[in-house]
Amino acid sequence: MSVQSQNGLSNNGIRWVLASYVFNAKLKVDSLSYIAMNYKKIPSRTMRCLVEPLYYSFFVECAAVIDNHISLISDSISDEKRIRKELKNRYAEIGEIYYWRDKFAAHHDLDALGYGLCGSFNEWRHHIDYMKQLLDVVFTVCKIHLPKNFELDYVVHDAVSYRLANRIDRKKEDQIFDAQHPSLHNCYDITSEKSYTVINSVDEACRYIRSKNVFSDSIVMCGLFEVGINKEETLQNLQQRCIVFNV
Repeated sequence: MSVQSQNGLSNNGIRWVLASYVFNAKLKVDSLSYIAMNYKKIPSRTMRCLVEPLYYSFFVECAAVIDNHISLISDSISDEKRIRKELKNRYAEIGEIYYWRDKFAAHHDLDALGYGLCGSFNEWRHHIDYMKQLLDVVFTVCKIHLPKNFELDYVVHDAVSYRLANRIDRKKEDQIFDAQHPSLHNCYDITSEKSYTVINSVDEACRYIRSKNVFSDSIVMCGLFEVGINKEETLQNLQQRCIVFNV
């Protein structure tokens, strides 16, 4: 769905929605980079379940940025088709993104078998570096519709794989969190009579913007900045929440 259909979004809000798609694609690279570096510590069957969805969804997010960029600069469906074709001809990387988005996400094609993140994990560096190259092209082409202060910063981390690799269950996670962030423990005022509904994602932010007129006055929306159990996770969480807040 084009971001133009998000009624109530300001131009700046639209920019941050597109930034969220770029950020989501970046997170897939972050996750695969972490898994590639720590695959010996992660159960092999579990790892296989994690890898393919991360890789395939990367192309979906990249294509979403390009699609909405095209939608914002075109006047009609025929104009969109023309611009998309021109971009594919000008940038081989954009053609690759659409090609593999369709092969992996839209349907199963026999000629797609044997491609993607195949081979041993020693060969992953080639795939991950190429994903960065693809995303850099998306960022450059669509930069006109992205926030001026939005940049691509890769962080080698994946929240799920990190916990698997380090044998961190819920109890240990709580212990780590309390030790690292003692000032945040029990900091909420549970006696407050005011009720809050927390916005956790860009989709929830857009849903609120589109329907806020039907909410009763008693419902108060808020957002929370979240830290993590290590500095990489904290950085990713804060980046994601900044995008949500800006939307």
